[in-house]
Amino acid sequence: MKHALFVRRFAFAAVLLVLIASTRGVAQQSTSGDLAGVVLSDADKAVAGVAIHVVRLDGTNPLDATSDATGLVTIRGVPPGLYRLTARRLGFKEAQLPSLRVVAGKTSIRVTLTASATQLSTIEVRESATDIDSRSTELVE
Repeated sequence: MKHALFVRRFAFAAVLLVLIASTRGVAQQSTSGDLAGVVLSDADKAVAGVAIHVVRLDGTNPLDATSDATGLVTIRGVPPGLYRLTARRLGFKEAQLPSLRVVAGKTSIRVTLTASATQLSTIEVRESATDIDSRSTELVE
């Protein structure tokens, strides 16, 4: 009799734990997603150092990341919804994914950047000679 009661209580406790654990997992999964993917050049080479900016279509919840040496990028904890993704790197044209749907769990992305000639501003350097008297510690102008 005691053994049967123990087994019933143990079974009830086990079922209760499973229900609690599965409910926690569902709650965690439904509250956020991860964006993960790769940034490649139009020559199909990984591009490092790409600034990735993700923002909801209504302009809220901006998130930023940078691609690593292998072109991989991950942004964790993104609330599900519609986003605009922008990718920028010097020497490439800006790329956009204008309507990216992030879902609970993992959303995969692949961004391709097209190389472009980038014109940098001209910097003019002027120098003037400064006389140095090796016998003195003072600056002569």
